[in-house]
Amino acid sequence: MKTAAIIAEYNPFHNGHHHQLQTVRDRYGADRVIVIMSGDFIQRGGPAFLDKYSRARMALLAGADLVIELPAVFAVSESAIFSRGAVRFLVRLGLVDALFFGCAPPAPSLFEICSDILLDEPPIFRETLQSAVREGLSYPRARALALREAFSLSFPGRLLPEGFLSSPNNILALEYHLALKQEHSVIRPVPMLRKGAGYHDTRVNGAMASASGIRKALLQDGPSPAVSQAVPAFVFEALSDGFGKAFPVVTDDFSQVFAAAFLAYADAVHPSENTYFGTDLFRRMTRLFDDQTSLSQYLSLLKTKGYTKTRIDRSVFRMLLHIPRDQGRILLEGPSGWEYARILGFRKDSVDLLHAIKKAHSIPLIAKMADAPRKLPSRSLAVLKKDIYAADLYRHIQQIKFRGVLKTEWTQSVIRV
Repeated sequence: MKTAAIIAEYNPFHNGHHHQLQTVRDRYGADRVIVIMSGDFIQRGGPAFLDKYSRARMALLAGADLVIELPAVFAVSESAIFSRGAVRFLVRLGLVDALFFGCAPPAPSLFEICSDILLDEPPIFRETLQSAVREGLSYPRARALALREAFSLSFPGRLLPEGFLSSPNNILALEYHLALKQEHSVIRPVPMLRKGAGYHDTRVNGAMASASGIRKALLQDGPSPAVSQAVPAFVFEALSDGFGKAFPVVTDDFSQVFAAAFLAYADAVHPSENTYFGTDLFRRMTRLFDDQTSLSQYLSLLKTKGYTKTRIDRSVFRMLLHIPRDQGRILLEGPSGWEYARILGFRKDSVDLLHAIKKAHSIPLIAKMADAPRKLPSRSLAVLKKDIYAADLYRHIQQIKFRGVLKTEWTQSVIRV
């Protein structure tokens, strides 16, 4: 049997995601599809628009067989750690044949070439990167520049296409190629050309819209006819039922939590010893702290040439989740044995997939949280506790905002469809 994997956030699930799942099955002949999905906080920094169980249900109704939570340690990390953390889990499952992911033009062959450059880091790459960082460029821009220089040296007369690394989809696609090589994996990377609106396109006009566009439309007009065209019918039904009752959850919902946490944190640490931010960013945060009126406005104030908004957002929410900025990298570079598969949901007709994972002697499966202390070693439990804390924080924000009591990680059942 062919087992495919997708790494996703589904924030929220839309027609483009549905098309990808159908294509993986119909065109590529996958018998089973495993989704590794971020939990209640996402890679670009901030909370997910809907909780992880709602998004897992959408993925299962769309045809995914199994949804596994990507631990928060990786879900709120930069693209390299996010990608390698997710790939590490796929490798440990022991059943996956191919990893599918979206990309933007140009030719997918460039991902193989560029990931080799990043893996080898030739002298021209290292020198250009270091020089660009010293000149004040943000790390992503410096790395893209270094990659272009190394590419031109390796292929005289050719230039890396302009904008190749300006697409978030392409950045992650490149990182997936690199992570598979770093993990010495036999899983085949399969880039799929993204259909419809671009990642940053906020227009919702027709069947294919971006997740950011759908979020914007929901915040402005709620579950409108325009949104209904951009998502599957079962997703629109869930959005209509839950809007204003359990979602949306947005950055500004954490304004007071952040203010209290940062005041306590800033009072307790020296700028050069802080765990979540670089020294310069921490000093800038302290200097501008009293100018904020909301968390989103404060995050925009902090942006500079050397600090992207995504990096700042991610750092702030890592502080709220008690995830040091190097924790993901340390886990990946350290000894294995901390991995586990936290099941968010599965299809009832795909129980054989769970049996196959167990038979493959791969990582422990956690369906009931009460089983975790018995099944997991201390290193794994330490990672899982971060997931529980993240879910608790998100749930409490929901309860305060929508004035309702929700299930905890200990009482919430695995989603079955």
